[in-house]
Amino acid sequence: MATGKTSYFVLFVVIILYVTAAPLPGSGNDAAKEIKRLRYKVKYLTGELLKCQFEDKLDLHMRRFQNKHITCNDGTTAGYYIKRSYESNKWIIYLEGGWYCFDDLSCAQRLNTSGVNSLTSSRNWLSKRRGFGILSPSAVENPTWYNANHVLVPYCSSDAWSGNVSRFESGGQFSFMGYKIINEVIRELLPQGLLEAKHLLMAGSSVGGIGVILNIDRVAEMMFTAGSSCKVRGISDSGWYLERKPDLTGKCKNNPKNCNKPSQAIQKGMGYWSGVVPSACAKQFQNEPWRCYFGHNVNQTLKSPLFIFQWQYDPTQIIVDDPTSLHGDVTFGQHLMGKVMKLASDMKKSIDGHSAVFFPACLAHSTLTNSDWLSIQVEGYNLDRAINCWIIKDSLKHSTLSPNMPSSYCKSVLIDDCYLPQCNSLCPAPRNPFTGELLVTPTLSQGVAAGQNNKSQKTSLG
Repeated sequence: MATGKTSYFVLFVVIILYVTAAPLPGSGNDAAKEIKRLRYKVKYLTGELLKCQFEDKLDLHMRRFQNKHITCNDGTTAGYYIKRSYESNKWIIYLEGGWYCFDDLSCAQRLNTSGVNSLTSSRNWLSKRRGFGILSPSAVENPTWYNANHVLVPYCSSDAWSGNVSRFESGGQFSFMGYKIINEVIRELLPQGLLEAKHLLMAGSSVGGIGVILNIDRVAEMMFTAGSSCKVRGISDSGWYLERKPDLTGKCKNNPKNCNKPSQAIQKGMGYWSGVVPSACAKQFQNEPWRCYFGHNVNQTLKSPLFIFQWQYDPTQIIVDDPTSLHGDVTFGQHLMGKVMKLASDMKKSIDGHSAVFFPACLAHSTLTNSDWLSIQVEGYNLDRAINCWIIKDSLKHSTLSPNMPSSYCKSVLIDDCYLPQCNSLCPAPRNPFTGELLVTPTLSQGVAAGQNNKSQKTSLG
């Protein structure tokens, strides 16, 4: 379908035909009817062409890298989707999520599992995609960023956006090039207008959120080195995982299914991927650099502004800590509630003192590219408003001008203080993040009821 300059040329020709197709004197009734029919067709085609061109501008278009050596796990060339907005100096680069694999067995399973294998290859990428949430072109759905330049980077490296080795270099079955994919995205976008950008928001959900935390400072440095004055900021959506002590005993080594805790898999995966973490954090954890994959460890070493969106009761953290936790009898459900409540307490402690947080008390995972991303509110703020407040306050912090508004009028730290999962009335229905199945089960409901009965005994999560 014609786009860009071709569309304008075709439209010009069509309009000329329409204007010049006037009935000739003495042409007769049949000729007049034919010309009238032709005019109707031209008018219809003109409308369809304009409609097509308008819709085409709303889509993100796929581009594979010119450098064919930057690949997905299976060796297919990686790339990105882009929707340009030439009148805007704002850019969003969004990193998709999709968990990871950490050894030959888990990666082979990932490559050969229907519905998951798309996270290892670009072979079946669509030529274009429509953005939702913070990537939506609709001003209603996305009030602040609808007209920004949108870039979506599909996740096909299975390495938490940190891998730095090809299968040809390692001699292994798979390439892990998440680190290099991000580098290549920036390199290709700089001459396309990114160099002139004033605001770059690097965002990601789930493992994409981890990717933001790991790469935000390097992206800012790349922009600065290229001569850009752009302000680079990051948003991590549901990528704030809590570290659990790893146990790399024979039990884990002999059966990867036992390596379910994030820290166990990450420690194995970092070596398998030749993973790269921020240098400042790596210096802080010289003997345990894998700890830099966890936001609460790396956060203090970051130079770039970071906004944390995190559900207090993220089922991903619950499931990876205990894969059987969403099943069982009533007693086990009540036991699960103890774990869930402890999780919320630990989450709150881990973000204590951070200047930009949106922390709803919901049992959910990720939100940025959901069409209903603005439905959830904390203290009357939706996520768009909270992000705007954060950017305003961060801009004023680095400005010589006096703030135009008291900080109390614009909040960027928004934490639900109610006690139980789903206690915010605007919470979405809880779902298993891996299967999409609803998590509202009798076990969970009874566990919540048990928690409510104990509420009078505990009034604070610390």
